[in-house]
Amino acid sequence: MNLESLKNYNPAPILPRKVVDSIAFSSDKIEEILNHFSADKDSERAKDIKKTIKMCEEPAGNGEVKHCATSLESMIDFT
Repeated sequence: MNLESLKNYNPAPILPRKVVDSIAFSSDKIEEILNHFSADKDSERAKDIKKTIKMCEEPAGNGEVKHCATSLESMIDFT
């Protein structure tokens, strides 16, 4: 069995904290974010980014604890 084709395959890499801390994840900065990720403003990727940011900016529901992890480290910090 040859698994060479799977080597370095990661369609959604987890960015390190140092990288994500340099990106302003805010709907006010959407153009900067799309440029950073080389996403055309009308692409499916851009739609996904916009949707994710919108969901992260929505307030937590009643009794809900909410955190939008932007890196593996921030996910671990939240747990």
